[in-house]
Amino acid sequence: MGLVGTVVSCSSGSSAASSTPTTVGATTTRPARSGPAGPFAVGRRSITFVDRSRPTPANGTSPAKSSRTLPTIIEYPAAGTPSSNHEVSGAPVRRGKYPVVVFVHGFGAHADTPYLHPVAAAGFIAVAPKFPLTNADTPGGPNRNDIVNDPADVSFVLGQLGKLPARHADLQAAADLLHAGIMGQSLGAAVALSVGFNKQYKDSRFKAVVSSANSCLPPACPFNSASVPLLIMHGTADPVAPYKSDADDYARAPKPKIFLTLIGAQHIQFGDPWDPIAERVTVDFFRRYLEGNAGALTALKRDGTVPGKARVQTST
Repeated sequence: MGLVGTVVSCSSGSSAASSTPTTVGATTTRPARSGPAGPFAVGRRSITFVDRSRPTPANGTSPAKSSRTLPTIIEYPAAGTPSSNHEVSGAPVRRGKYPVVVFVHGFGAHADTPYLHPVAAAGFIAVAPKFPLTNADTPGGPNRNDIVNDPADVSFVLGQLGKLPARHADLQAAADLLHAGIMGQSLGAAVALSVGFNKQYKDSRFKAVVSSANSCLPPACPFNSASVPLLIMHGTADPVAPYKSDADDYARAPKPKIFLTLIGAQHIQFGDPWDPIAERVTVDFFRRYLEGNAGALTALKRDGTVPGKARVQTST
């Protein structure tokens, strides 16, 4: 069962036809970063990508469109003084090459996520598209059925980072597209899992997957392609998405896999004290599997083990 099955599991109604992205790239191992590991200053740009090869279906009173428009937030390591909560609009990119992490927002949510800043400050290029019909501001209201088109949107946006306008040449030069990761939240987790593990939607440029508070039940998002490292995280008090569904996904998933249980946390955003734990574990995971830093797995286990608040299972 593919992403269409995911939609059926999570909502009523029929699904729109999807466009299957091409599987691209080959598995490679990135040398561990030899320079400083951050934290870095964070720059922020907004770029709108338009895929003219695929349409956007009609939605309520909003007519169909011949293309798909994806306004995208990009945060990245920047030259300057680090700040824990401030991004510099349009700042020059810090010299270097950085893995890319694409964030997939949930249903009826916004692209802007608190994970962007800490991931960029740790030395990654964090990319957050606003998907045409599943975002909070969708004309006619968010439409779950369009989720079947989101995997191809993800692949399109990743490809566009290698074709940026001249004014963003520094960002293009810094983006390591051979070592990309993806993180999805809630219904967006179904997209991330499909891009990572479902042969119908898989894009092999993505070398690591994070599924946060996945809102759909097995057998949606089948693990039927070559395995990639997977981090699952879920709150035990989630009132929207059953904790058991992600526990079942963890049991079904191939190695290497990690499960971060946030004890007492609800649906995203998790809130304090769980958000800082989840952010640190996410960075550790991408350091291990996108940067090749073997020591990051030890850091992940330490950062994800907080008595009464969080625990980690690993099968690597």
